[in-house]
Amino acid sequence: MKLLIEWLLAFAFYYPLFMAWLWMQGAGHYYLHYERKDPPLDQPPALPYPPISVIVPCYNEEAHVRETIGYALALDYPDFEVIAVNDGSQDATGATLDQLAAEHPRLRVIHQDPNQGKAVGLNTALLLARHEFLLCIDGDAVLDPYAGKWLMR
Repeated sequence: MKLLIEWLLAFAFYYPLFMAWLWMQGAGHYYLHYERKDPPLDQPPALPYPPISVIVPCYNEEAHVRETIGYALALDYPDFEVIAVNDGSQDATGATLDQLAAEHPRLRVIHQDPNQGKAVGLNTALLLARHEFLLCIDGDAVLDPYAGKWLMR
């Protein structure tokens, strides 16, 4: 019994240590064989990129939603749409999204009432998205202008 306990404790200590070492080796291998040959981050490769739908679920994001949608609409990508899901917000998130949708034709807004959670918001947007590929971000996140191209590469 004592030997079993010692073996389990050793396993609990050495297994995470070994796995961390293995993951670091895999990351180094991936970098040496793939990533170091990539162009600079602000110069993504010129490829035939398929259209994407950027989905932004929002719940009480009045303070951040204008900036988040602004960055999503500023993507350097050939063909995309932005779908913002107002998930029953209690603040002015819905009104802000409606105002932004009136200004930007790429933006579509879906209003859910009452709050049903992020998963339901994402699934609703998935059903209404025009494109097969989705780029999902949070309501308080900002996108790099080249994020779509790098992710779709």
